[in-house]
Amino acid sequence: MKILILNMFYYPNLIGGAEHSVKLLAEHLAAKGHKVSVLTMDGIPSSNLQKAEKINGVFVYRAYDKGIYERRILNNKANITDKLWNGIHLLWNPKMNRIVKKIIDFTTPDIIHTNNLASMSCQVWKYADKKGYHVVHTLRDYCLMDWTTVLGGSRTSLVKIYRFYQRALSNKMRGMVTAPSQAVLSVFLKDGFFKNCSHKCVPNSIAIDWEKLDKCIQEKRSRNNNTISFLYAGVLSENKGVKKMIQAFSRCTHKNISLRICGNGVLLEWVKKIAARDQRIQVMGKLSVEVLSEEYERADILIVPSLWVEPFGRIVIEAAQYGVPTIGSDRGGIPETVKKLRYGVCYDGDSIEELKLLIDKYSERRNVHNLIKSGPRHLNLYDISKQIQSFEDIYDKLQKT
Repeated sequence: MKILILNMFYYPNLIGGAEHSVKLLAEHLAAKGHKVSVLTMDGIPSSNLQKAEKINGVFVYRAYDKGIYERRILNNKANITDKLWNGIHLLWNPKMNRIVKKIIDFTTPDIIHTNNLASMSCQVWKYADKKGYHVVHTLRDYCLMDWTTVLGGSRTSLVKIYRFYQRALSNKMRGMVTAPSQAVLSVFLKDGFFKNCSHKCVPNSIAIDWEKLDKCIQEKRSRNNNTISFLYAGVLSENKGVKKMIQAFSRCTHKNISLRICGNGVLLEWVKKIAARDQRIQVMGKLSVEVLSEEYERADILIVPSLWVEPFGRIVIEAAQYGVPTIGSDRGGIPETVKKLRYGVCYDGDSIEELKLLIDKYSERRNVHNLIKSGPRHLNLYDISKQIQSFEDIYDKLQKT
């Protein structure tokens, strides 16, 4: 089967969890014998769209976009003109529209699988319908509803116009829409998106090393020291609940606990100032995948304090494969995942006191042991093989219609 995957970024430009998920999906589909191509817009000025880069069996076409390159690759601040064009391109990007059509015609895929299309081209759905291509779209954030990608991130009246336009485009799509959690799928369906599509929840996945998991569980069970290590890994921002988490942790009087904070974001300097006053808090900065895995091995408990409606909460399953249970907020897909794993506890994301009480509880080694004694019972639900099978079934079903 020939599959064309569209996403705004692709490896090695792993901006967030969506890019990790798309990479995993593309590579494992290719490993199953499918011809997988990816179109992304994270190219550099000298990118040659005619020449695909082959990465782990996946053919990657990189389109160059000046705004994306300068903002996301070079990390330059956009000037007023660039900001204007960036806003226009969220709704209408004729250059990317032409490129998308060109790559579709060149690759002639059996399935077009779209993902994050911010600044890319949602017009792909109209073109696919016109040409008779089968389409699957996976909701990985809320960019179709709010250009900040965070539900409620923008509160201006322009968001209503933006959402109206994107909703209309989504209702021109015919095919299948999927989401990693029922929570995010429900948000879009209730708001009138994707009226002409079938829909299904297909959870995100990981490539599980079961031998590694067993070793991690055994090691964590054998710990008898009194110091409990809590871990936060993610963007340092208000909507991720970082401030409430630190406030809850700071209220705990236990001296035998630590909070290691991994990540970068607008709150980095604020977090550093707090850490300077509380030696129990350690700021690690943004880490590579390899170094972050070492943090998972070190940690006793993961804290996921998000305040927004998380589409999934990939960090929960990533930590679970190292035997780390989660204290997670009740937002979006987080409680779905924690409950399915049966490996952690959830709390009211607005309640600093509730989180503080949970940190207090799991500052006792015996309570940590009770939490991890059975391990993540249903981690197999998130194995990559199950996700690949789900998408293969979806692709097959669409081709038979």
